[in-house]
Amino acid sequence: MHSTPSLSSLGQGIEMSPAETEAEPTPLVSDSGPSRQMRQRGPGTTKPRISSGASVLVPTSYAPGTTAWIATTASLCYAFSYFWRYPIFMLPKHILDTPTMTVFGKTLSLQECFSMSFILGFGAAKIPAMRLATSGFFFRHRLALLLGILISSMLLVALPILLLEGLEFLQVLGVFSSSFISSFLYGGMVTYLEGRQSTEIMLAAIAASLTVAGTLSRAAATALLGWGLPARLMPLVLGGCSCFLACICIVLTDRAPKPSRADVAARSARTAMTSRQQWDFVRNHAFGVVASISAWAGLVGLRSFRDFYAQQVYTAALAEPPSSKVYAMADIPGAVTSFISLVLMSWVKDSQKALRLMLVICASGLVVIAVLTWLLREGWLDGISWLLLYSAAFYTSFSMLNAPLNERIFAVSRAEGTCSFLIFASDGAGYVVTIGLLMYQSFGPLSNTNAEVVLELFVQLLYILTVPIVFLLLMSVRYFSRSVYCHAHVAAL
Repeated sequence: MHSTPSLSSLGQGIEMSPAETEAEPTPLVSDSGPSRQMRQRGPGTTKPRISSGASVLVPTSYAPGTTAWIATTASLCYAFSYFWRYPIFMLPKHILDTPTMTVFGKTLSLQECFSMSFILGFGAAKIPAMRLATSGFFFRHRLALLLGILISSMLLVALPILLLEGLEFLQVLGVFSSSFISSFLYGGMVTYLEGRQSTEIMLAAIAASLTVAGTLSRAAATALLGWGLPARLMPLVLGGCSCFLACICIVLTDRAPKPSRADVAARSARTAMTSRQQWDFVRNHAFGVVASISAWAGLVGLRSFRDFYAQQVYTAALAEPPSSKVYAMADIPGAVTSFISLVLMSWVKDSQKALRLMLVICASGLVVIAVLTWLLREGWLDGISWLLLYSAAFYTSFSMLNAPLNERIFAVSRAEGTCSFLIFASDGAGYVVTIGLLMYQSFGPLSNTNAEVVLELFVQLLYILTVPIVFLLLMSVRYFSRSVYCHAHVAAL
């Protein structure tokens, strides 16, 4: 191993030659959004030269304007996509209550079929999305593909509702197809964010925008219906306007500067990956990857259970039916703490330390959740306090996993590639759990069970999952503390 700094996992560095008196044109990153690469020449400057010998890494200035630009445009783009996914659930009851199909002897309404096709579509797409978003084809045509995903996913959900009245099965198929295509979007957009020293800030911005996007999209749909817009036209009008804005945002994101040399040195180069390269990466870091995916799936299970049975869980915890204010407030603490946690995490430049810190925070959050829940059941904590504190602890833990954690795994491994395939794999595992819970909710015995029984089952699930998840996370801390990851970090300094 070289004792000098390296630019990439290949051990290349930028060597400063004192013999040179003129600088080769060097790209500079603007602090105020995307700009053309500026090139400078002048006496007294030096020419960077790639060398495998002794080298000194040329520092690249930090560009807060670039971070803000990408964070804003990417988060707005993804948030706008909610404005054609969720308004369909705000259609009038005479539409949503239409009997659509019978499954296992139970007649499902159009709303129930929409919910199932929505989840199934997102889950079914993860494996093909993992193949596409890591391919050279995707990286060569990234903007065109993402624009196609935005436009087609909007049309597939909105047009059948407008044009195929009475053909509920085709409307459900449209929602499934739209969700399948939309499932490619997040991982594809992460390829713009990953591999930067400010990646966590950008991910925090997306997470924060999604916290309000669902509520705002439903509110916008309700407002349009209240203004007299025909119900079946509403998804197309709202979705069309939002899709236009989302397309503008993704074009602006695409024009942002690429990761700088300092970013590459700190986080490794991000490129397309073949299936063989992905398999080699997983094999080389097997325990850490499998543990993080398993922990994510467990947390998704907890989140999905609480979301599917929110009314029963909240009612039992509060000893009364929750008001709309409670629903609106419940996840605000989690949105705030997860945003702050990710922003603070971006300040940890040592990726090995950041990775271990993320794992410890996640494990600690789960322990706090278990303690809070025990206090609730013992009567030492009131229901509303439990809901708010649970939200803060859970989403702080939740925000550390998947994209932020996988980004740091790539950085500390010094592998060249994209972490998007790990994001899709984690999401796929999470959707397996979510689909199972959705089927249980729809056809299982809890649909008409009293609130206290549902809360007790949720508490038992929490206790059962906490032990193995915390164990996996703490073992991952030990796994990523090995000298091989320490050496990889030293090579990047």
